[in-house]
This record gives sequence, C-alpha cells and structure tokens, in this order.
Amino acid sequence: MSHRITYVIGHKNPDTDSICSAIAYARLKRAMGEENVVAARAGNLNAQTEFVLEHFQQQSPQYLPDIYLRVKDVMTSDVITLNASDTLNKAFRLFKNYNLKLLPLVDPGKRLIGTLSLLDLSKIQMERLGPGRSHMLFTSVKNIHEVLGARILNAPMPEKEFSGFVVVGAMTEKSFKKRLQEFVPASTIVVVGDRYEIQKIAIDFKVRCLIVTGGKGLAEEFLKLARENEVNVLVSPHDTAQSSNLIFTSIPVHYAASKSRETLSEDELLIEAREKILHSENQGMPVVNHQRRVLGIVTRSDLLKPPGKQLILVDHNEMAQTIDGAEEVEIIEIIDHHRLGNGPTMKPILFINEPLGSTSTLVAELYQKNNITPEKTVAGLLIAGIISDTILLKSPTSTEKDEQMLKWLSEITGLNYIELGMEIFNATSSLSGRSIEEIVEGDFKDYLVGDTKIGISQVEVVGLEELDSIKDDILEYLEKLVKNRKYSLVALMVTDILTEGSILLFQGDRGITGRIRYPLMEPNIAELKGILSRKKQLLPYILEIVGV
Repeated sequence: MSHRITYVIGHKNPDTDSICSAIAYARLKRAMGEENVVAARAGNLNAQTEFVLEHFQQQSPQYLPDIYLRVKDVMTSDVITLNASDTLNKAFRLFKNYNLKLLPLVDPGKRLIGTLSLLDLSKIQMERLGPGRSHMLFTSVKNIHEVLGARILNAPMPEKEFSGFVVVGAMTEKSFKKRLQEFVPASTIVVVGDRYEIQKIAIDFKVRCLIVTGGKGLAEEFLKLARENEVNVLVSPHDTAQSSNLIFTSIPVHYAASKSRETLSEDELLIEAREKILHSENQGMPVVNHQRRVLGIVTRSDLLKPPGKQLILVDHNEMAQTIDGAEEVEIIEIIDHHRLGNGPTMKPILFINEPLGSTSTLVAELYQKNNITPEKTVAGLLIAGIISDTILLKSPTSTEKDEQMLKWLSEITGLNYIELGMEIFNATSSLSGRSIEEIVEGDFKDYLVGDTKIGISQVEVVGLEELDSIKDDILEYLEKLVKNRKYSLVALMVTDILTEGSILLFQGDRGITGRIRYPLMEPNIAELKGILSRKKQLLPYILEIVGV
C-alpha cells in the first residue's frame, strides 16, 4: 500500500473560494513540512473559477468523483507468487518466513491460475494420513532434487511429473522384493542407504527413482545398470527418514492449490470486497487486472489497516455537501466560515470556524500565524477567493478581517484587488453561453434539516438583463430537481453586483414555498432587495420557514 495521502477538498459544486482555499491550504501544509498533502475538488469548475486559475496560471486541483475506500487503498502490492511447478517445500518456507496467509499461483505471463492457502496445505497433509495413501505423492525428479539438495547421478527426464509411491528399503531382501511387487515400476520411488543388495534389486526392477541417502555414492556398475534401465538416481545428503519426509514436500503446488476463480479488482469498493473475503474459506483474495495479471493481494488482516486516505475539509463542514464516501475516511481538519452542520467525529480534530466572508481569509490568516509568506500566485488565488465570496466586500458577510487580508495579499502580489475583482466579475458573470444546468448546478449546495432536504444555488451577474429570457427554463429545471432528487425546496439566487440585490427563483413543496414572504415579481420568482449572501441572509430565512 502507498503512503497515506491527505486531500484538501471543498464542497461539491465548488465555487472560487472553495477551490482557491484548497490549493492555498495544501501549499501551506507542504510548506510546513507535511508530505503527501494534495488539493482536490469534488465537482466541475464554474466559469469564474476557470478564469481565475487561468489568470494565475494554476492547474485545476485533482478531481475526485468520490473518496470511497477501494481495494487498491489497502492491498499489498509487493506480492510474492509461486509458479505452478514450485514445490510445497518452497511454499512452506515462504509462508513461514514472510508470515503469509495466501500465495497466488501464476503462469509464465504472471497471470493468475490459482491460490495456495494454509488451509490447502493442511488438506494435503491430512490426505497423507488417510488409509492406503500415506506413501503416495505427485512430483518430479527435478522437485525431489530441489527439496533434498541432492546430487543427480542420472536423470533422463527430470522435469516430467508423475504420480508415485515411496518405498523405504529398510527390510530384508526377500521382503523388499515382495514389497516391490505391489507397485508399478514407473511409479515407484525407493529410498535407501548403503544397502547394496536393495539398491541392485531396485535398479533391476526399473523403479522410477532411486534415492541413495547419507551422501553415499553408487557403485559404478550399479550406475551403469541404472542408466541402461533409465532409472533416475539421486544422492541425498540426509538420512533415510529425513529424506523420506522431505520427498513429500516436493509435490508441485498446483496439485494442492485451490482453483477458485475468486478475485478482486483494484478499483472495487472495499466494502464489497470485505464481504467477499469474509465469506470466503480463504484468508484473502488476489487482486488482478483485466488480463488476470496479479497486481496485489488483500487478506483479512489488510481489512483492519487504517485507510490510506484522509481529508481536510475547506469551505464547508456539512456531510451533505462533502465528497461522497467521506464517512469511510478520517477527517482530520475543517477550515470553514459557514454554519455548523457537521456530524460527530471519532476523535478531536482541528476545527477552525469563524463568521467571516471567505474561507480564503482564514487560510491567509493561517499563513500569517505560521510566519509563512505565500507565493505571489497563491496570494493571488486567495485574493480571488475573498473577492468572489464577499462580492468585492459588498456582501453583508464581509468583515474587517476580510479587508485586512485583501490588503496584505495585495501588498504581496502588487495587485489592485478592486480592479482584479471587476475584471473577474465582468469576464465571468454573463449568463449567455452557459447551459441552464451550468447556471443552476455551478454553485449548488445541499442542506439537510432533519428529514427536509433543501438545495440552494447562487450565481453572480453584472446586470439582470439576461435573466428574463431564460427564467422559465430555470424554473422548469428546478422543478425537475425537486421531483428527481426528492427536494422539499430548490432555489436559485441570482445576485446582481451592480444593484447589490438578488432575484430568487424557487420550486418545491407548496407548504414551504407558500411561506416565502419576499415580494413576488411573478409566480415562483421573488425580489430580494439588498440581499447578497446566501449564507448569512437567505439561508437563515429559509431554515426559519421550514420550521427550524
């Protein structure tokens, strides 16, 4: 698994303040020595934010459709694998030395062909204890040579696998000859020390393999006869008892492995993978790509690992507004200037929340408190975030601290923030050229109040002339949102920077919309004189009429 990464992220449908504060705070954290801190976004950029990023030549933060934990977040990538012909002896050593629970079997192309678990090894050991099978195995001369560390004297076809029986030559010659009659020569492995008569009988019987133990050699005449009879001859450095036991670990792993096709993909949701693993008889599952090449492995103990991702929330604290899947990862900080709507956390976190006009103001102040001067481009982004959220300090949410931070950041950049603000609003406040979806969804926020679901969007314009031609289309779109997403109320607040007022278009439950007492210009369209702030002016009123 990769090192833990921290995403600094704003709300869904991010606005300029959300994006700029995320970029700036991630830069601050890295400047303070924290590694793997990355700015991210939970939605598409609006036209204003795109203009700001292009103006300051900054890349858009990484887009995250969700933060749900996936298999790749907990899997072990450095996977130890086995080839089908590898021995159980090798598997035993790998399990022991690396404390493994599962070993994938792969073909020469590294494609998965099976898995070997400790349970599989137990099963094959149990088979050895069954009646009539205690001396039977499936192996090859090559594998026997490997597990014994033997010296090969004769091996015509060492890699050919065969099933056979192990016969220990610890008996009289007469008994041994009688014992051999019970087996097929080509399936017989004889293990014997320096008992020359037994060695000769085995070679004459044309057994598949003769293992001479104790490091003893074979008489030259016996070796010549073995070659003529195509008898494989190996010299084991171990005694007869130990050699016999080791031979049973020469079985190829594919003989014992599970042929289960159960696998995981690296992008699979961890919650789904967890169910698969917990209901599997194995302790884990391999992770493969579409070609079945092994990418990693996930065991039950991996499911207990801390998540490889964590979040810092900026410009919001309500779970209804944050990235999908946030409940599965650790939220370690929140930097915000909105009402409290967050759920409980498992442990104390850094939570900075002040009634200011912009989260970018809070981030700028954190630069000051840590005696770090932001780069000019970062300072420019923070100016844009404050300008956008305070509507050039005209919003009633604006504070003296917002203005102080604007002046400090302007000194760093050499920019006139009033001129920059007018440039931003003039370039991006036109409704023409934007789809109804972009207008409504661009800065859309969800609010959950008990069982009541509310959605309020806001768009800033320089003059209201363009609204008249699209107001009916907007109302139709809002009505679809109410029906399709089960809102009790959906509203779009069109804020005119020039007149310092807004127009509210709304749809929803008549029991709620009927309580709206703003002057109606026409059905479902109200005039909001002097109202610029969704957060400080409109939202408290809406919450009041829904009964909060």
